[in-house]
Amino acid sequence: DEFQDTFKQTIKELRTGTAGERVEIKVVSRFQDEEDLYVSADHDDVLIPYWKEFANAIVHWSEYHAGEATLQVVIRRIETPDAVLDVLCPAIKRSKVRAFGFTGDGSPKTWRFAKFIADIIRTNHEVTGVGFRSVTLPN
Repeated sequence: DEFQDTFKQTIKELRTGTAGERVEIKVVSRFQDEEDLYVSADHDDVLIPYWKEFANAIVHWSEYHAGEATLQVVIRRIETPDAVLDVLCPAIKRSKVRAFGFTGDGSPKTWRFAKFIADIIRTNHEVTGVGFRSVTLPN
């Protein structure tokens, strides 16, 4: 699967220190909905080990390869339910991440999403940017 291969490649680049200062986890969708927005991929529990390894790789990069550099993490067109946020939050909180963002998530976010963002901003003082595009927040 193309998505899993991209996931593995990003993890490898973080672990070996060859990643740039911007990493993206994304689904390259060729399908568009009735509003001409690209269709996002649904979450599958099979991906949890990939998310865990990605989180571990962010920490590893920060500890062993970052130096003075900081990382920008973008998650694009893949659903990120609470289980994924629970995996990513501790890693981003303790890593050299200057910005993180979600684009075209495809699913309404729960109140936990706001808590996820607040936890990271309160804890990780490297963070200077947070971005969201085509992300639905509940009332």
